[in-house]
Amino acid sequence: MKPFIRTFMPDFRPTRGESFDFDLLDFNAIQELPYRSGVYVIVSKKKPYFIYPNGKSPVIYIGQSSKLKQRLTDHYQALINVSKPESENLWYSSRYQFMRHYGAHVYVFYCLKNQDPKDLESRFLWSFYYKFHSIPFGNGARSYQNS
Repeated sequence: MKPFIRTFMPDFRPTRGESFDFDLLDFNAIQELPYRSGVYVIVSKKKPYFIYPNGKSPVIYIGQSSKLKQRLTDHYQALINVSKPESENLWYSSRYQFMRHYGAHVYVFYCLKNQDPKDLESRFLWSFYYKFHSIPFGNGARSYQNS
C-alpha cells in the first residue's frame, strides 16, 4: 500500500486490492477487475499535491460501488469525454479536469464478505477528513458518516 494512504488510514490493511494507472490508452486494467464491491481512491500521478487545511495530499477522489468495474468504466468514459477537443465548451466535474491534466492512478480496495462498500467509503472519507480537515476536493458532498 502506498505511504500516502497510511497517512490517513494508518490501521487499514486490505487483504486484497488492485492498483493501476487511469491511462487514456489502456482500458485493459479496468476490464480485468473482478465483479466485486469496494472502495477506490483516485490520486494524482504528478505533483503538485493538493493543499488541504491540514497538509498536502495527492488524493483527488474517494468513491465506492457495489459494481466497481462498472463505476470505474463510467469514470474512464468521463475522462475520455473531457479529453476530446469538442468538450472545451462543456462543463465537467473538476475531478476529471485534474485527472486529465495531472494524470490519475487508481487504488482499489475490495470489501470483505458482507461488508458494505458505503461503510468502507465512509471510513476512508472520515479518516481523510480527520487527517486533512477536509474531504478530497473531488468529493462534492459530505458522504461519510460521523460515527
